[in-house]
Amino acid sequence: MRVVTESSPNKERKTMDKVDILFEMGCLFYKDKDYVQAISVLSKVIELDPKHARFFDRRGLAYTKKEQYERAIDDFNTAISIDPDYTGAYCNRGMCYYHQEIFEKAIEDVNRAIDLLPEEPSFYSNRGLAYSYLGKHQEALADFNTAISLGQDDSFTFNNRGEENKALGNLTAAESDYTHALMCELFET
Repeated sequence: MRVVTESSPNKERKTMDKVDILFEMGCLFYKDKDYVQAISVLSKVIELDPKHARFFDRRGLAYTKKEQYERAIDDFNTAISIDPDYTGAYCNRGMCYYHQEIFEKAIEDVNRAIDLLPEEPSFYSNRGLAYSYLGKHQEALADFNTAISLGQDDSFTFNNRGEENKALGNLTAAESDYTHALMCELFET
């Protein structure tokens, strides 16, 4: 028989409320680009509730912004160990590998994210960057095309596709992509 006291559910509720509030605070610090505070608050969240992949993923993103890639990778690894289907952690870890110029590992991680969520355009755009740095321009172009066909309409993606078209000698297509990228920049906030 399990004994439930009045304080048991309330204590759990207060802890969850505190965790939720702190997590939102950490996200706000992240959004405001105060990554040191975001890391601090998110570390407290993880201390209180270390069972949620998204907490580690968000702190990993803050470490990434601080260019502390090994710490970020550790957090993404933990997020994946908690939830092996957490697509964001694979893509984010892949971007850390990209920044460390470990492009093959970056591609592996983004491939896993694509396997789990093939309709996410940013995954293709990220993988395209890694292919580009490896000189695999056809693969990069195909990924930027896929990202655009899935609805990614931003200056970053069109500029990168323009670079791939240029590398492959498709100068008219490159010019068109650069023009579209400039138009996107005018309307992006």
